[in-house]
Amino acid sequence: MIQINDDNWNNGEIVSKGITVVKVSATWCGPCKSYKPIFEEFAENHETENVHFAEADADENSELTAKAGVRGIPCTLIYNNGELKSKTTGMIDANKLSELLEAANN
Repeated sequence: MIQINDDNWNNGEIVSKGITVVKVSATWCGPCKSYKPIFEEFAENHETENVHFAEADADENSELTAKAGVRGIPCTLIYNNGELKSKTTGMIDANKLSELLEAANN
């Protein structure tokens, strides 16, 4: 899983190729803690050459959260070749992640 920070986010490489699913969370956030194992297991089962998973800490990367328009956490962002296809705030399950990933492919 790719660890995102303001520096590597700003160069645009992380979300520019293929599909990138990004989880934005914080260590103090209860729902983020509950979402973490769901996201990690989903990433393990769905990462491919064209589908990548990444995470970022909202508190440590305020520039990223501002540019991505993150207003609440946890937040799941899905990019396809650099274009934001989906932004979902709140904890979601693997079925919803699958739906969002499939929609981003289209």
